[in-house]
Amino acid sequence: MKKQILTIHLVNLRNNDYAQFLNDTCGILARFEPAALLVLDEYDALRGASGRLQVLLNNSRSHPLTASLKQLDARRNELLRGMQSLMTGYSRGKDLERKSMAGLLLARFAAFGKPIARQTYQNKTNKIKNIVDDWTTDSNLAAAITSLDLDGWKTDLETFNTRFNEVYINRSIDEGTANPDRAKPIRKETDKLYTELRNTLEAAYRVHKRTKPEPFLSAILALNGLIGGYKEMMERRTWRRAGGAGAEGEERTALPPTGY
Repeated sequence: MKKQILTIHLVNLRNNDYAQFLNDTCGILARFEPAALLVLDEYDALRGASGRLQVLLNNSRSHPLTASLKQLDARRNELLRGMQSLMTGYSRGKDLERKSMAGLLLARFAAFGKPIARQTYQNKTNKIKNIVDDWTTDSNLAAAITSLDLDGWKTDLETFNTRFNEVYINRSIDEGTANPDRAKPIRKETDKLYTELRNTLEAAYRVHKRTKPEPFLSAILALNGLIGGYKEMMERRTWRRAGGAGAEGEERTALPPTGY
């Protein structure tokens, strides 16, 4: 029986997904024992390069401005949820005028789809800016904000949103200027190492498939299951970019569950 490892276009994987794919691949091979698969040298080389890539990506996430971003984003979320809670309370009260004003503001929030506080950083930034602009330029909404004593909340939300965007841009510029293609050299190396490992495993299976197909066959089948999951993930992303997206603002599709 002819059995090959499925092809996957690694170049189409984002850095974090790429690193996770390598980690999952090494996890599968470790279960079947690289020495028994006759790929120990290739496995050790790929695992070492994968570890260096993971360290590089972790360093990016530990940028000194990342903590500030998390704090500013948490404050934005508190303000958004606080304002919506107050509006909801007024909408259930007995004061008909305030009830009407609260309903108007809540309807505007609803027009943005899923809760703004749960959206990605940049989607959230843009939508907060849009809704604050609406509260300022739409006379009915502006009157509702004032009627419910939410002007101070609105000012704070605008301030923290603007500050968040400034820090986000500064971090992006800093990371780009420091090393615009920091992961590229390691990815090029790991691409080559992954190909060498794949070819070695396939060759070992071809040599032993008639007399002793295991553990080679099971390892190849496990890798194909993993690769199939990642290929489906990339296809879903392509479909969403082409206009088939569901909820607006979804930045990531969940990685395929591997268990490794």
